[in-house]
Amino acid sequence: NRSYRENFAFLKSEIEREGKANIKDVIIDRSRQIEFLSQLDAAYTGFSNVSKAVIDVSTFPRDRLLIAMNYLRRKLSPHDISIAVTSPGEYATERDDGEQWLSRGVKRIEPVIGFNGHQRPHLDCLLILQLGHEYERPKIITNSLEPDLVVILGQSKMQHNARSYGAFIENNATLLLDLQGKTKSYCEIGHHDWMASRDEIARIRCEYADTHNVFIAPNGTKEQLLGAFGAALAFPDIQIIYAEPQRYNFSASSGIGGTRIVMLSDIVGY
Repeated sequence: NRSYRENFAFLKSEIEREGKANIKDVIIDRSRQIEFLSQLDAAYTGFSNVSKAVIDVSTFPRDRLLIAMNYLRRKLSPHDISIAVTSPGEYATERDDGEQWLSRGVKRIEPVIGFNGHQRPHLDCLLILQLGHEYERPKIITNSLEPDLVVILGQSKMQHNARSYGAFIENNATLLLDLQGKTKSYCEIGHHDWMASRDEIARIRCEYADTHNVFIAPNGTKEQLLGAFGAALAFPDIQIIYAEPQRYNFSASSGIGGTRIVMLSDIVGY
């Protein structure tokens, strides 16, 4: 299996070979959000007359994706920003090869720049937990934050293949049992359904805004993350927190399951 840098170099060479883009690399230490934002700004400023943007979110780390979308929406009209999402043909959690994991461990847990929210000390803590196919990071986030209430947004049966929902239930069974005492509600959302994610988070925030500080831990699909992004923009008191993994499984997915395009203007359309 190729490493991340080998995959990056291969992708870059393919784009350059086809002559379809002027490529600028922004390669930074993953531990520094502010440095990513600074280098993104420098790269963007280096281009002239930018009128449209396409963000391929398929393999984007979630914290960097949130920062990039938030940055670009301040530079361009949301009507001129497209979000491209390509699903894998298969996740590692659906295989039976001894490598059924997506990431392991947590380096740090921190709020995402631009989504720090507004915490009022006299209020309780409500964690909206978007669950995907791994349980370790959500468990560590929950143990670290120690929320008074948890609302879980899980994966519905509307998945990219028949095995995916079963893998979700199996991988999260222990976590769901552990959180049973704190879980206020549980609902399932389709893996493509950014709109349902956005609207459900907005509804939860409005219900608890007077009694709880609201935090989101986005561990679901990338399109569900887009919903969290839209809700956090609409309600700036929400804080988005991210747990940086210790290790990634670079064989976490394989194949291509289809590509969808979402306009940023639809996501922020409150």
